[in-house]
Amino acid sequence: MVKQEPTTIFPSLGSDCVANAYFGKQIDFAPSGGRQRFRHLPQRSFLSASFASQNIGFGDMSHAIPTSSSKVGNNPRSAFTLLELMLVLAILVAIGAIMTPSLGEIFERQKLKGAANEIRLRFEQARLEAMTTGQTQVFECVLESGSFSVKPLILQSDAVDAGAGATLVSGGNLVETQENGFVTAADATQDALEELENQITFVSCVVATDVRAFSTAQEAQSGAIGLNDLSTMTMSQRILFYPDGSTSSAEVQLKNSRGDIRAVQIRGLTGASQSLAVLDVPSGEVAE
Repeated sequence: MVKQEPTTIFPSLGSDCVANAYFGKQIDFAPSGGRQRFRHLPQRSFLSASFASQNIGFGDMSHAIPTSSSKVGNNPRSAFTLLELMLVLAILVAIGAIMTPSLGEIFERQKLKGAANEIRLRFEQARLEAMTTGQTQVFECVLESGSFSVKPLILQSDAVDAGAGATLVSGGNLVETQENGFVTAADATQDALEELENQITFVSCVVATDVRAFSTAQEAQSGAIGLNDLSTMTMSQRILFYPDGSTSSAEVQLKNSRGDIRAVQIRGLTGASQSLAVLDVPSGEVAE
């Protein structure tokens, strides 16, 4: 830090005198019509407030004396006031109140989309199971709930046509065929219902009837035993997956707690499925 020295005035040196005031930087003065006008003022000197607007003679330097209110340099403020902090906090609270409902809606729709993809995955698994075992698989859902099941359709012809992994009835018990020709006890859990995520429910299950489905339902109604109650009366709500890779043409609709509805469609000829939105309830509303 530069040591501050008192102002030195030399009036006896004539009009060419130079007064040096050391307040951090040097200031030179030159003559101007019998009175001394400062010629150069450093940009950062705190004398600028006193010398910039007045002609000051060498006999009076009272304006050059810095006061306690003078500021040296540009010192930016390094803190926030309490009012500013409270204002920022209020803005953040307002933004959070606006965004919270929107985030909830996005979460519910993503959950519904995830449930629809889960049904698509189970369709693919059922189709693959039917092709692997040579045994028709049946998808069934419970409306107004999130319960569903995928089970093998046990027919009398399965004893001849089904391959390894098929579920049959032997001696009144369910058995599963093996590749070596033997049979083992079937998995007891395959009769259990599966559940979708909480608050996701089935709205409808519409299955297109065709000749093959009708004949399969008739055979099941006359001699099926085991896990299913497929008949010509219930076939419109059962999706069949055949051993050749084809399926029933059907559409299953799911609904979340907001009332958004999403459909899973499956094409019978190819077994390809897709998920698409049917109803998106506007923001801030809930469907009845």
